[in-house]
Amino acid sequence: MVDNTPMSQKNLKVDANNDQRRLDNYLIYKFPNLPKSKIYSMIRKGEIRINSKRCKAQTKISLGDEIRLPPYLESEKRDNNFKNLPPKIEKLIKNAIIFDDDDFIVINKPEGISVHGGSGQKFSLIDGVRSIYSSNDIDLCHRLDKETSGCIVLSKNKLFLKHFNGLLRTKKITKTYLAIICGKLKKSITVTDKLIARRRNNIKTSLVDDSGKEALSIFNPIKIYKNYTLVEIEILTGKLHQIRAHAESIKHPVLGDFKYGNIKLFKEFYRLHPTFKRLALHSQSIAFLNIDDQQHLFVADLNDDFQRVTKIFS
Repeated sequence: MVDNTPMSQKNLKVDANNDQRRLDNYLIYKFPNLPKSKIYSMIRKGEIRINSKRCKAQTKISLGDEIRLPPYLESEKRDNNFKNLPPKIEKLIKNAIIFDDDDFIVINKPEGISVHGGSGQKFSLIDGVRSIYSSNDIDLCHRLDKETSGCIVLSKNKLFLKHFNGLLRTKKITKTYLAIICGKLKKSITVTDKLIARRRNNIKTSLVDDSGKEALSIFNPIKIYKNYTLVEIEILTGKLHQIRAHAESIKHPVLGDFKYGNIKLFKEFYRLHPTFKRLALHSQSIAFLNIDDQQHLFVADLNDDFQRVTKIFS
């Protein structure tokens, strides 16, 4: 459900997508071209009211509430200038869509594309999907590293985003990954090392630290090669670089992980196998209940480059 309330109306009526949202966040979304300082000033001065009553920036709005706007905001319109995607990238993203309904999209994210914009990024997955669907209402439900491929979920409305975030908080989402790790892992291992975000060599990473946050990863060997192991990994938490940090902590770093692994070893591997240039980590599947309590399981096929490296060891 999308809030299509025209910006020209004097009052905004809160729909189900924005129920229990903070007033300031709602107004920042509705008026992206308006300075945040101006929005907070209008709230403080009482120029913006909920059901004719004064309110605070952190006030939670509810379904059916009427938000009164000052008259000079009547001409405000949301900026819908989407990024122009290179045709090759647009095709890549479109071909990667696994599922699409009124509430959410599931994509088999290609390796090498950042999920959100940042320094030095010309475009991101979220930019691309918003452009393809011509909608600023699309949001990321969770994250994947730029170097990681596989399942990622994006919401089409705030109601589903809130629902998905609730599933994450209560650990009701099942995620499995495939990875090629260094060395031989002969039996399953559960890693519970706590992780804390820190900068290492000026790069943001996760470090094992007793003062960190709970993180749990289960590594299950599928096939053992001469010096590597293909593993399936289930994660019950979602910390920054969790799998990569946990793999390093058990002395089995993910193949191609220059942040957490043996740089000299990986450079030698890529010299011998120049067609494989990526991190050997793939988000294989994700399972969760939708808003109507229907169970969904989505599986992302391995990209050609990942399948190619498994044949190298065969």
